[in-house]
Amino acid sequence: MRLSLFSGGFWGIYLIIMGFLALMKSYANLDIPLFRAGIGILLIMIGLTLMLGGGVAWETEPDTVLMQQRTVTLNHSGSFRTLFGESTFHVEPPAEATSLDLEFDTVFASSTIHLPKDVAVKIDISTAFGQTQLPDGSSWSFGGGTYTSPGYDEATERIHLRGSTVFGSLTIRQ
Repeated sequence: MRLSLFSGGFWGIYLIIMGFLALMKSYANLDIPLFRAGIGILLIMIGLTLMLGGGVAWETEPDTVLMQQRTVTLNHSGSFRTLFGESTFHVEPPAEATSLDLEFDTVFASSTIHLPKDVAVKIDISTAFGQTQLPDGSSWSFGGGTYTSPGYDEATERIHLRGSTVFGSLTIRQ
């Protein structure tokens, strides 16, 4: 069992200890200050969890980066989110399909997307209080825009990417 601060195991152990202390106070007539004991036990458990490598991490879906740093290689269409973390996505050329449809949301985070050079791309972006950099060197801090690589309409292999940045940074390279 992985013990992290947001796992059921961590809080289960904490509640069992606190319940035991409450029973001891009631039935054994021990003068135990439950609030102070609870804070102390919580701090000890957090320290032990961090020392044993549990850390502060939420279990998330494979397409979500939350409060961590992750590098992902993509070869399929889908939506991907980075929240309070840092991510690097390496997009491979479409293998089975002739096109990929990708959506990236970056919120209070930093994302870098590496697109293949030999594939035509169309990028639609939306930025609010952040920074989005496109392959042509243009940069957006607020609002939206579109970048289309030369020959996109005639290309057999293409990638359509939609990016949304809120209080973060999104860099798209090709």
